[in-house]
Amino acid sequence: MIMIGLLTMATMLVFIPLLHQAVGSTVSVAATPQTNRIIIPRLHLSLTLFGQKTEKTLAQGATLWRDSTLAQRPVVTAHSGITNHTGFDHLDSLKKGDRFIIQYEGKKQTYAVFKKEVVAPAAVDKVKPVANRQWATLVTCTPYMVNSHRLLVTGRRITDQQQALTTTLKPIQAHQARRLWQLSIAGMGAFLILMMAVALLTWRHRRKG
Repeated sequence: MIMIGLLTMATMLVFIPLLHQAVGSTVSVAATPQTNRIIIPRLHLSLTLFGQKTEKTLAQGATLWRDSTLAQRPVVTAHSGITNHTGFDHLDSLKKGDRFIIQYEGKKQTYAVFKKEVVAPAAVDKVKPVANRQWATLVTCTPYMVNSHRLLVTGRRITDQQQALTTTLKPIQAHQARRLWQLSIAGMGAFLILMMAVALLTWRHRRKG
């Protein structure tokens, strides 16, 4: 019985956080009444974007904590390593040229990544507006689950309409739906294996008895 309990706990510890993360991400994308969001196509990510930075808003999505007009240097921050949505977990995988879109209060601006850097939490001067530069910066904690520093990913605004990225939420929703199905199938497979193990242990126990 102890072995059965350990197997059950191991299955739950591995599967439930992954499924919770996938469900949380899909729900956040599917929330159609929200027009404010940060979209990162390369990461298949779309998060609700809030105008206030609080623990409650960070638990639900991303926050715009500087320049709500998007005129100077907007800064978007999101958690990494939480269970109810992916947040900026994979922000470090962005490369130069990757695009991200800030959609806020009727404005939609596209940026191309040109710089990544890791700084101490107190280095707020790294995200100050720069004269004659239309930049935006994405911020999250790093290293993953350690959170001793901050990762800054900065992009230049793309103003040429031929270069601007045209995107919708549908590809991101489709990716997240596939992810959810994959995790569901994996969970069912793990459950079947667990049941087979339980049946085998029960048979052996009865045989010995």
